[in-house]
Amino acid sequence: MSLGGVADGAQSDVYRKPVITSSLIREWTLEDERTDKTPIQQAGTSLGDAYTSTLIYRDAELASVLDKYVSGNFDGIVGAFMATRVTFDSPVAIFAQPSLVAGIAKRRFEETLSSLGFSDIRERSASERETTNEQAIAEYEAYYDASKYITRPNSPVYALPSVTSDGRVKTVLYLEVLKPGETLLITSGVRPTNRMLRDVFHRDPNAYRTELIRLMHSVK
Repeated sequence: MSLGGVADGAQSDVYRKPVITSSLIREWTLEDERTDKTPIQQAGTSLGDAYTSTLIYRDAELASVLDKYVSGNFDGIVGAFMATRVTFDSPVAIFAQPSLVAGIAKRRFEETLSSLGFSDIRERSASERETTNEQAIAEYEAYYDASKYITRPNSPVYALPSVTSDGRVKTVLYLEVLKPGETLLITSGVRPTNRMLRDVFHRDPNAYRTELIRLMHSVK
């Protein structure tokens, strides 16, 4: 057995993918798969590594509604679901409880959002939240940069709700950390604002939020 609980014979399996058990995932399109290895250090001492495997899904049906507003097909993000499995080869694994890693999960989530084209990422206060602490450890607002899909200064996309004058789309995001057994999971959901869901996509905001939360809690 290695130091952090990853069996020697399982070293090749440290990048195990998260598994989404809800049938709702059939309506979503797998956009990207990412793996990462992060060294864990304390006071200059190596404590092993953390391995992550992330699946990123997008709501292609929702995105296709924007095709008529932009140049070509809109393959950006207006609805998304992400799931990350974290495997530790480190003695800190025994301390990796959701309440203890929430801060780390938030920072990593915000870094991932930035890499995907989101900006002005802001965590909502308790009074602003629409989810409970049992549903998500944090709730955010952020703006997705869709400007590369807008080629005309008078594009009709600027008339849509929650779209800024520089071509960014306001979104709402949820973050959750789960620990079924010895596995640490970080899941998140991204959706348009309530007004955009109702007026542009003709979707029920409450139902869409419920679907995202169900997906986030169905990861094993």
